[in-house]
Amino acid sequence: MPFELGLACHIKRQYAGRRNYEYFVFEAVKYRIHKTLSDLLGVDTKAHEMNPIMLISEALDAFHGASNLPINGLNAANVTKLYMMLEAEAERLKIANNKKSLFKVSIYVPLVAYAIEQANILLE
Repeated sequence: MPFELGLACHIKRQYAGRRNYEYFVFEAVKYRIHKTLSDLLGVDTKAHEMNPIMLISEALDAFHGASNLPINGLNAANVTKLYMMLEAEAERLKIANNKKSLFKVSIYVPLVAYAIEQANILLE
């Protein structure tokens, strides 16, 4: 992901003052970024400690601070519920399709459809 992060950093700098553009950096271990991506020194990363629930909370906090557009139902409880549902559905699809990876069309496409459907229900 360093390439995509580099693009995000460039866009932020390129349009500074002309556009409201933000990016967020999430790491499993706080300050590990200083070892791997020296270009981002000074950026406050959000550590999630390999905990998906913590990542959800940190991401919602970050996006809430960057946007004035509230979305009904978009809160840690609902996003965590959606995550848990997707995790269970992904496992069910892998077993049903005899696959070990999510990155197979037979799993990925129905999982995305399921995610959209469930997100729409939760965010109503």
